[in-house]
Amino acid sequence: MNCLACGSKNEMAYSVLSNSFICLEENCGFEIEMSAVEALQVLQPVQELICA
Repeated sequence: MNCLACGSKNEMAYSVLSNSFICLEENCGFEIEMSAVEALQVLQPVQELICA
């Protein structure tokens, strides 16, 4: 997940302690609150139904 503040790619992790995604970039520290259920929806790939 790209950080919304610094734009770093793949540098965010979900924290169960604060219920939020946190940027792991050294000089950023951006945090966005999100429930565990919402985080799973963000992290799970969406499967598309293809009809031929």
